[in-house]
Amino acid sequence: MQAGLLRKRITFQQRLITRNSYGEQVITWGDVVTVWADVRMPLLADTTERDEGRANQVQATIMYDIDIRYRTGLDPTMRILYEGQALDIHSIMDPDGAGKSYACAAWL
Repeated sequence: MQAGLLRKRITFQQRLITRNSYGEQVITWGDVVTVWADVRMPLLADTTERDEGRANQVQATIMYDIDIRYRTGLDPTMRILYEGQALDIHSIMDPDGAGKSYACAAWL
C-alpha cells in the first residue's frame, strides 16, 4: 500500500452501553483509533423499503471502499466516522492475507 494514497482521516468507534440516571440503557459510541485511509465512494445502490408507512419507496445507499494499514482490534461491529458522518461497517478483510493492509466496505 502506497502511503501517498492514505490522505483521509477516519475514526473507528465502538458501541458502548451505559445507564443514565434513571437506570435506562443508553447507547453511545466511543473512539477506538483514528487512522489515515484511502476512502473511495464507488457505489450507489438503490434499495426498496418495504416497511409500513414507506412501502415501495426507493432509498439510496452510499457504499464506501476504505483501505487502511493493517492493525489488530478492529471488527465489523464498530462504525467509521468520516467527515462527520457515521458509516456502518459491512466487512473488514485482509485482501492478500499478508497482514499489511485492511480493506473495509462501509455504507452511509
